[in-house]
Amino acid sequence: MTPEELQDKGALYVERVMDGFERYSSEIVHMGEREAAAYMRRLKEENGADGSYLDFYYHFLDEDAKQRVLSVLDEAQQEYIRKMDGGEELIFPLTEELIDIAARLNDREMLFCTVYFTKVPCTLWGNYKQEYVIFTQK
Repeated sequence: MTPEELQDKGALYVERVMDGFERYSSEIVHMGEREAAAYMRRLKEENGADGSYLDFYYHFLDEDAKQRVLSVLDEAQQEYIRKMDGGEELIFPLTEELIDIAARLNDREMLFCTVYFTKVPCTLWGNYKQEYVIFTQK
C-alpha cells in the first residue's frame, strides 16, 4: 500500500514528526513493549483488520542493519519478517505478528515503526526512550 492509498482510507499520514505536530493534536505517552503491544491490539480491535496498518522499513535497510534488527527478535519473528523482505512495499496490514515485532523493535530502538488506524483516525509514532507520539484529529 502506498502513503496515498493509506490517506484515502482515512489515515493521518505523517511523513515527518514535525509535520504531525503542526497538523494534528498530539500527546506523548511512555509505554514498554508489553504495554505498547496491548495498546496496538486495542486500537486494532476498534478499527478492524481493514483499518489498521504499519509502516515497516526493514527491507530498505542494508544487510548489517538487517542483522542488528534480527538480533532482538525470536526465531518465529525473524522468519516472519524475512518472508516480507524484498519488494517495494512500505505499508502493511497490521497483523498480530507485526504488533509484537513493532513493539519489540520500537522498545529496543532498533527500527521505529509507525502504526496507522483509519476508522477511528489515530497514528502511533514509535520514538526513543519508550515514548510514542499519538496523533489524532484536531
